[in-house]
Amino acid sequence: DFKYSWRIKPVHWTSDEQFYRWRDFFREHRDIIHEISIFVGRLHSWHGYVPPEIDKEQFDIAGKRMEELRSDGFSLVGYNVWPTFGDEDDRSDSELPLPPMIGHNGHVAKHVICPSSPDVLEYIANRFSMLAEFHPDFIWVDDDARLYTKGTELGYPCFCNICLSEFQEGRWENREKLVEGLNNPDNEKLREQWIEYNSFRLDRVCKHIKEAVRKVDQELDLAFMTVGPTHTSYSGDFIKRCMETLESVRGRPGHGFYVDAAPRDILRKAMDVAWQIADYPDFTTDIQYEYEDFPSIPLDKARTIISAENALAVASGCNGIAMHTFQLVPNSFEEYGPLMESLQADYNYLQQMTRATALTGQPAGLWIPWTPNFMARRMVDGKWFSESSRPLTAPLTWCAFGIPVSAERDGSSGTILAGDSVDAFTDEELKDLFSGAVFLDGQALDALAERGLDHLTGVRPGDKYQLASERLTEHKVNGRHAGEWRNVYFGAIGLNLVITGQDVQVFSDLYDVESNKKGVCMTGYTNELGGKVVVMGYHPWERIGTLAKLFQIRETVDWATGKDIPLRMDPQARITAIVRTNAERSRVTAVLLNNGFDKVSEIPVTLRAPLKQLVRLDPSGNTSPIDFETKGGECHFNAGSIPPWQTVTIIGSYNFNSPSN
Repeated sequence: DFKYSWRIKPVHWTSDEQFYRWRDFFREHRDIIHEISIFVGRLHSWHGYVPPEIDKEQFDIAGKRMEELRSDGFSLVGYNVWPTFGDEDDRSDSELPLPPMIGHNGHVAKHVICPSSPDVLEYIANRFSMLAEFHPDFIWVDDDARLYTKGTELGYPCFCNICLSEFQEGRWENREKLVEGLNNPDNEKLREQWIEYNSFRLDRVCKHIKEAVRKVDQELDLAFMTVGPTHTSYSGDFIKRCMETLESVRGRPGHGFYVDAAPRDILRKAMDVAWQIADYPDFTTDIQYEYEDFPSIPLDKARTIISAENALAVASGCNGIAMHTFQLVPNSFEEYGPLMESLQADYNYLQQMTRATALTGQPAGLWIPWTPNFMARRMVDGKWFSESSRPLTAPLTWCAFGIPVSAERDGSSGTILAGDSVDAFTDEELKDLFSGAVFLDGQALDALAERGLDHLTGVRPGDKYQLASERLTEHKVNGRHAGEWRNVYFGAIGLNLVITGQDVQVFSDLYDVESNKKGVCMTGYTNELGGKVVVMGYHPWERIGTLAKLFQIRETVDWATGKDIPLRMDPQARITAIVRTNAERSRVTAVLLNNGFDKVSEIPVTLRAPLKQLVRLDPSGNTSPIDFETKGGECHFNAGSIPPWQTVTIIGSYNFNSPSN
């Protein structure tokens, strides 16, 4: 079942007055209060250390609050330890009596504790042990349980003497030498070993926490909050390792989407959540999306956007929403009444969607690949202590226009390689990818050429032209749009593709600023491994919103995947589709989001699955049957209208029973 869990800051429970004000508010909205996490830690600080006597005083109050909530009928109540290590953007003057983290830049943290220190490990374990004495339903090992993103000054920690002496048995005489070695482009293996060490350090913290807690309570769930790859890959495979160590039934994939000024950023967060879930152990079945509007300003997000965000969370694999929204100060809760009403109105929709996605557990679409070695193997602009999420985020424009994308390779219909994502894979891994459908841009082609693998694409990089244009050829993938032009103007650099393979198909030609033809810029090729490869040398991710370009992209996706991708949409509009199926594709769940500002009335959809029944689930929670036509194993129908920034869910089943049962 779907649930709302609630994360409550210390300011709302440490004083009797504010606690009873908050509790009374929850009593009014009891139907959507399914779980409560009481934050413990500093009230207004990210400092990594709290004196034990202050901890005990606060924990005693938290234990009292937990029992009061339980006696009042709130059945699932636990604690949320925050922060785990601290954050350097803390501006308090409190001293740090434990060993600090040190960044690769030599910055000594004033507020962040080092996870390699035996004293720190003992300190953290004792905090969790003290909380376990109250026997909550769960304790979250929470935010900042990661390395990197510890503040603007502390860059990529930790390089303290303890860590230096432990890494590779102390072979590096000082921080400067190790940093120099990590920055050497030839030292890929060293970077992988350092990333592995980062993961080891985090996992060791979790082992100490688990050992301390199990001495007190054998059943308590040690839940774990994670962070996505567009934030950082510096912690390697810590998600899987830490959650397996903690045996976390609960997981919370996190990331920032705080305001709705750029609403399409919810697509990036949805993918970040999906990438994290892909690494969760099978026993982690309670997956709570973190809704956040930090620093919790009620009108920074419209309720329409909140509803869409939560729907995409469920579509991405979550079955709960962890609401982290109440202000950082002890105000009344009056202004949250409309939000609670909106969440209540959404509940039936999200509940039915959750049940449908439970029966369609396999994400479907084109895989945007990420691995725990994503940072270890990439040098961004010749620097290692630098990251770029563009290879992961740039292809999301395809998602915005209805091309389903996936965070998992299993069940996917092909792979998107953007920018320097090629560098994150070994030659053998790339050959495996190129045995299927692959879509890549000019920068990815350059990276392949440097490794001598461009023969798998049928083309090699040619010359680049400023302010170039592309023109669709007479190829059948362009249909009635053959001969149409596209010019993205600002920053328009076109890459000429030099044909090297046999029977390379040309989808677009390249023209310079004077409209002189300079060769080809979009091709299709069936390589020696049997894979079909589409190379796009002219801005495949930006300014694609023309009827001609969208038609071409949709047709080339069908060509390269052999129409294996389970959903195709052909609206002249921004409609996102997040698609899930079962292994047999006898069930399909597709969540459609209108991510534009106009109402869309006509949404032609094709589902490639043997379905006997289709229903449309609306945000009201109502379902209605969909009339469809079956041709050659495909279901063709009109999904109907969707208002701006709202979702609908299409549920398809081979069985005649209710598709959400």
